[in-house]
Amino acid sequence: MSANLSNKNIMAQSPVHNGTISTGEKQTSNSRKCMHATPLISQHVYIVDETGKKLEVIINSIGEWLLSRKEYFDIFARNDTRLESWFKAEILVLFSRLMKEGVVDAFEREPSLHDETGKRLQIDFSVTIQGAKHYFELKALCISQSKGTPRNLSFYFRDNNVGIIKDFKKLDRIRTKNKWVVAFVYPKPSEENWSKITNRLSRWKCLTDLKDYPNHIFIALFQS
Repeated sequence: MSANLSNKNIMAQSPVHNGTISTGEKQTSNSRKCMHATPLISQHVYIVDETGKKLEVIINSIGEWLLSRKEYFDIFARNDTRLESWFKAEILVLFSRLMKEGVVDAFEREPSLHDETGKRLQIDFSVTIQGAKHYFELKALCISQSKGTPRNLSFYFRDNNVGIIKDFKKLDRIRTKNKWVVAFVYPKPSEENWSKITNRLSRWKCLTDLKDYPNHIFIALFQS
């Protein structure tokens, strides 16, 4: 069940190595130093065919697209702000580039779906890979508490209308295995706190590893 793609293959496949990292700016040697030479996704990806390989490239591309923005995340954390719309805008630009590079066939922002009861659902993004649709929900988790807010890590994992649990439940209502939640957690949580929270999840598992990320952000990929 391990994708276990080599570092060389990931670097060769990822389209962000062919161009710039941020729109309108050339990739500098400093930003290149922020890039990871290793895949940011963990070994246990559940899809190992060509679709799975492209999915791995997508996740690594998201990481490379954002990891060089340390100044951004330091400012976000210092001001204790989530700015979820900023992440969605960045991913919108990235998916557009990945489609031009042929990594994805197509993508759609906020597609409307219906569950088994006919109730309408709105998902952040659908991405078509090798003819198969994948559904992504994005979540920004600022846990700095620098302004005295109650938003620590456990705050976002409560079963309410604010945290990530509602995104898990939304995607659980879609009858497909290709559904993912990408959580942008900043600053990066401790291993102890992360394990304490995620070990309580029964169905959704995190496929990325804290040790592969810098202190200013952790990008958690969850799969049901």
